[in-house]
Amino acid sequence: MHYREWNVAAVDQSTWSHRLLIPEKSVSPGGRSRLTWVIPRVNDLRSRSRIPCGAQRLAGLAPWNEVCSYPQPSLTGCLLNSHTFSRRGLRAAITASVLSAACSRDAAYPVSPPQKMSPVDGIPRAAMVGGICDYGPVETVYTAAGWSKVFDESFSTGLSKWFTWYGGAFNEELQLYQAGNLQVAGGILSISARQESASGPTTPFDATPKLFGYTSGRIESLTHFSSSRTTPNVRMVARLKLPNGYGMWPAFWSYGDPWPVPGEIDIVEGRGQEPFTYYTAYWWGRRAGVNLVQNSSATINSSVSLTECWHVYEVIWSKNDLTFLLDGQIVDVKSGGYIPNMYRKEQRITLNLAVGGLFFPGLNPALIQTGTMQADWVKVFVKP
Repeated sequence: MHYREWNVAAVDQSTWSHRLLIPEKSVSPGGRSRLTWVIPRVNDLRSRSRIPCGAQRLAGLAPWNEVCSYPQPSLTGCLLNSHTFSRRGLRAAITASVLSAACSRDAAYPVSPPQKMSPVDGIPRAAMVGGICDYGPVETVYTAAGWSKVFDESFSTGLSKWFTWYGGAFNEELQLYQAGNLQVAGGILSISARQESASGPTTPFDATPKLFGYTSGRIESLTHFSSSRTTPNVRMVARLKLPNGYGMWPAFWSYGDPWPVPGEIDIVEGRGQEPFTYYTAYWWGRRAGVNLVQNSSATINSSVSLTECWHVYEVIWSKNDLTFLLDGQIVDVKSGGYIPNMYRKEQRITLNLAVGGLFFPGLNPALIQTGTMQADWVKVFVKP
């Protein structure tokens, strides 16, 4: 989500050819750029798979001293995998979200090592999960599994634990982020997008005044978290109700600066017109503004509405793995690749609701329907 611009080029379905131009570096005075060609491929996804035993144990779904159970969801059909290739900078950058593709190499660094399919054994990156409407686990579910709570936000005393973003953002989003669109009442944080004319800084890093047609809200935790030697397993959890409405872009994620050197973990990214779908991903690079991770995005399809019900979204960040859960069920595991490079790096949690932007290919502004993203609580647990 952070400093990301999305651009999906048209696909010639007769030849499955796909051309996309991606500048190598972020836009900056005197900066150079190059062109990168991206070619999609189609994956025939006909497989059965098992959730890794270790991942079940880490998530607390199976005891450490017992044999794990192995649910075996199956998918049949031919799907187009989501693929992302990023070039982001501190102030402006460009990212392409394309259909699963083979991307060209960065001039300075090799492409990411092949990512293991998620969770294992070739399971497709799109999975249908059940979900539980208005799911709300008691805290003992975590503590009984050996997790210790280090951050707890119940939204009962304001937003003192958060930095409030003021200004526009990136990705050709249409909103001005401001405090007035954040409301805390009855133990619930509501982030509301509104269609209204407002003037404010282009971004928090560029004070140039800009006129916006929408307003919304974004907060970032003052506390930073890290999978490290002292806290090798970090579990970031939030109970959310996503907004409904075309053009709504809710996100629950973490990142550090300079992006993407500490990494970024996208726990939830959604589109308001897709009430049963959300996306996970991660990003990392050796130098500011240059992402090296490829093919990390996963599409999670729920059988229960994400906009009409409360759901609990989680990621367990460990040295070599990112384990994503929805309502207590593992839905995606990303392993290896550049994940170990995020070890000992610090990230902060972010909640925001964007309006429009390049995350919506072919966006029709006339169809935008504003909505509200709600958060019941945000918690972080650690485990040795």
